[in-house]
Amino acid sequence: MLSGNPTPSFTQKGITSFTGSPTLGTWGDMLLGAGLTLSATSYSVPRVAAWHEAMQAEYSWGAPSGGWFKEGVSYQMRSEMGLVGSDEELHHWLIPQNQWGSWVPNYIKNQPWNIMVMEDAEAHAMVDPFRKVAGVDPYPLPLRLWMGMPAEVRAAAIGGGLGLGYLASGAASDDNSGSTAFGMSSSAPLGKKPRH
Repeated sequence: MLSGNPTPSFTQKGITSFTGSPTLGTWGDMLLGAGLTLSATSYSVPRVAAWHEAMQAEYSWGAPSGGWFKEGVSYQMRSEMGLVGSDEELHHWLIPQNQWGSWVPNYIKNQPWNIMVMEDAEAHAMVDPFRKVAGVDPYPLPLRLWMGMPAEVRAAAIGGGLGLGYLASGAASDDNSGSTAFGMSSSAPLGKKPRH
């Protein structure tokens, strides 16, 4: 295991037995591993890059380059939600479409879990300072973050906060239970009456 003597690989043993030299076995194993790694990398990197570019184009928000506006994710989502022709807008609530979100691939940020329906352009401008509407100032940052997230996420945040508060209050009462007057506990175990 970790005795300080590395166990030779199957390839190293094979090269050593073929050549009769442990040094050639070690170097041969290392060079063969490096060659396989480089060839696999040169084979896969262009394919991963091509897949990434294809997915970026497929999930472009507006019209893809050289395409029609109905091919973009925005139009497709609006048509699936029945919002085509309405004043409602789609808001990227967790990962923004631009700013730091420009570093996030389209196929991640342009998913339904990251999209929130806003009732109109004014409501969208209230939670997104980069959505400019004349005469509308965005909310302050804490309120903008709160109002710019779906109701389900707000409910989960409230529930998580209440749960943590409950756990913290239980831990605080356990810490104070030994220091009550006359050495009596302020809380009784379940199913037992407190001492008199």
